[in-house]
Amino acid sequence: MVTIRAMQRQRKTSVDAAYRGMRALLRDAGRGEARFERDPEASEPEGYFAFLVHIGGDPVPVLMPGRPLREIRFTGAPGQDAWTTPRLYVDGSSWLWKYAASQLRERGE
Repeated sequence: MVTIRAMQRQRKTSVDAAYRGMRALLRDAGRGEARFERDPEASEPEGYFAFLVHIGGDPVPVLMPGRPLREIRFTGAPGQDAWTTPRLYVDGSSWLWKYAASQLRERGE
């Protein structure tokens, strides 16, 4: 039986993983200095967490999976499978990690 406390620990871990993912994504995008925050008004599909990244003018919405970085950070390295890697959503579009980073890199240039 799953207790409420166990469920809260799982969600906390997921939120923490999403924050780690956001910091890593922004570093990979060359935007390590960009400010980001949770988006309190966005709907969050199961297992995803909504953020707003502040680059240039308008904030960019990002949905980050609350999963360990090793599961979501698709770089195209040997052994990685694009078909089973969770997608990130940048401004409403679905991307694998390296392409999501590219989208953020091109913002505000």
